[in-house]
Amino acid sequence: MALDERYIVGINLGEVFVDKTTGEPLTGGTIEYYRDTDRLTAKNVYQLSGSPPNYTYTTLPNPITLSSVGTIQNAGGDNVAVYYLPYDTNDDVDNYYIVVKDSSGTVQFTREAWPNLTTGTSPIDNNQGKVTNELNNSQFVDTWFNPEESYQYQLTSASQEFLIGPDWKIQVTGAVLETVTVQRIELSGNANIPQDPSGSQIINAPYALQFSMSSGITSLKLIQQLSNNPGLFSGGYVSGYLIAKSETSNNTLVTLSYRDSNELSSTAIASANISNAAYTEIKNSQLIPNSTNSSTSATGFVDIAVELPVNETTRISSVQVVGMDQDQTPAAYDQMPVNRQQSLTFNAYKDQIITRAKDSVLCGMNLTLNPWQFSSTTYGVMGTNIAYIPDQVVVKQRSGTNNISVIQATFADNKGLLITPQTTDNQTALIEYLAPQTCRQLWRNKVSCLANVQYFNNNNTTIKVKARLIYRTTAAPAIASDEPIESWSQGGDPVFKMGWTVLTPRNDPAYVLDDTNQFLSFDCFGNAALPQGPSDASNMALVIYTVGDMTPTGTPDMLVVYSASLVPNEFAIDANPLTYNQNLVRCQYYYEKSKASEVLLTTAGAANALVRSQLVLYSAPNLVGYPKTFGFQYKQQKNKNPSITLYAEDGTINSVTATLVRNGVTLLQSTIADSAWAQTNLGDNGLEMIVNSSSSIIVNNAASATNTDDCYITFHYEADARLAK
Repeated sequence: MALDERYIVGINLGEVFVDKTTGEPLTGGTIEYYRDTDRLTAKNVYQLSGSPPNYTYTTLPNPITLSSVGTIQNAGGDNVAVYYLPYDTNDDVDNYYIVVKDSSGTVQFTREAWPNLTTGTSPIDNNQGKVTNELNNSQFVDTWFNPEESYQYQLTSASQEFLIGPDWKIQVTGAVLETVTVQRIELSGNANIPQDPSGSQIINAPYALQFSMSSGITSLKLIQQLSNNPGLFSGGYVSGYLIAKSETSNNTLVTLSYRDSNELSSTAIASANISNAAYTEIKNSQLIPNSTNSSTSATGFVDIAVELPVNETTRISSVQVVGMDQDQTPAAYDQMPVNRQQSLTFNAYKDQIITRAKDSVLCGMNLTLNPWQFSSTTYGVMGTNIAYIPDQVVVKQRSGTNNISVIQATFADNKGLLITPQTTDNQTALIEYLAPQTCRQLWRNKVSCLANVQYFNNNNTTIKVKARLIYRTTAAPAIASDEPIESWSQGGDPVFKMGWTVLTPRNDPAYVLDDTNQFLSFDCFGNAALPQGPSDASNMALVIYTVGDMTPTGTPDMLVVYSASLVPNEFAIDANPLTYNQNLVRCQYYYEKSKASEVLLTTAGAANALVRSQLVLYSAPNLVGYPKTFGFQYKQQKNKNPSITLYAEDGTINSVTATLVRNGVTLLQSTIADSAWAQTNLGDNGLEMIVNSSSSIIVNNAASATNTDDCYITFHYEADARLAK
């Protein structure tokens, strides 16, 4: 082992012990070593052996028998130096009580409290640098404002908090419109501030924060909140440290204090009046009372606050709090370079680094922006076991039909998907299929899901939410009561049809829902990267489902699903925000229609209808319209060739609206079957409708022909390329 600073060698390298009466060497005498605080309990002393860098501390006999010439020797008779270990097993000071006797047992002398170590000289807390500052960003290496300029915070209420940098906020009280100005000050390397009384500690801080304020500010505190630690440091001592300087008045008070989330008042750790001439060290060790904080770690915290003088301009830096076992000399500041300090601010950036939003490969599961193109937003009770309802979202009942109601939630619930139980058997799954082209970016990557839900637990009913990622080699079969979920027991997980490979998220969490808006993390499906894609036709689907049944009676329970993301990431993260139009375009990769979103194709109306010119002839006494070939492109390219269906303006399916016009006046308008045309050259971006009949499509009596006669058709369409349809 290396040399250990806790072992203290006797100052005299070869002390000779003599009889107190005769002055002769104390031949055969003894030295006994005890704990000073318990003088009946022996305490070991040691000898050192070895060479750099390997040394050994070996226990000496206790008592030690002196040599024939009155010198210290080990059990082998070798002259040795005694090494003392004046600490206990907790490295707290534990001095020796020493008794020296002659060979007949007569006490020659005693030594108390040897070697006179005091509280504060423990190697852990003796200003040798072996401390850990529990505060982050203690020299303000990062700020939330431009550090090259000052920034002014203005009160809009009598008391406010403002975030000024990673882990730091200011708490300000005063009159509305009063201001606090914060500026980061760069300090020179040769400032040599401050120098403690021993002359051994100089803090060359890189930065200080300067605070100034308008006259109506009545209180200003700089606070670092230690979250999830409601009883931190309680029942023990803390060492507090900071440096401060006034830029205005002399002799103003600065206080470093402690307060847990349950206390109305704070405990002062260190306090001092500062000058306007130089930086002042403010340091002290203070006992923190036993905690009475009943808060749990979920909500509890401890605030460390620097209370600054009002109506002054003050600079502070190097704020430190260190937990200590007992009342000891305040620890010196734990100096570290800027890059190390920056690395310790990771928690402030965690959400943007590890869990920062990425693009999700899902579109329908963004339910607050779901366009509901093919179902009514007031869909209601599900009369089928499984169905596409919102865009790209398949809703599956555990068993049977009419067990749940599905509608778009109100604006107050961000228009998510609202599921309300109708019977006591209401476990529900939401499924979104992914096109093979989209799956390519997921294969060989770790994939995770973050779901956002709100459970209105009106009957104290427990339900859970779980998730699965499934994939298959071939295209997904059409949804059915047993596809993709073949069976599903109450209170259990769904069993998927043969052909699907099922991946569970890491640790397979089952989240118990409460009455809050919850984000549910399903990390790393399969607990590893996905395999190489089985084929170009491989489909994948995300399945989010409930376990347990909601209560349908009285005021029923309700579940609102806001969103779910699926991203190539080891951790579940939210998706980048989209506009309504951006999400609509994504959904149109699978399905589109000519009518506005949330307006059903069976609803009568001409808005957004397509218009195509047809042939018109006069055959006395009639004006006659005949079919003519036409085509159209979709708004958005599809993942495969879609199924095309036409609707007349009055909402009649497989029909168009034919119109005869003369001089801008409609002579006749009629709904006709679209069988006069045949679909051809159907593709993923458009199609043609060629003439399929020589018969007229509309006829109206007319006195004669004019050059203003016209015939055209109008229609709505849907292009359906949904998967598993």
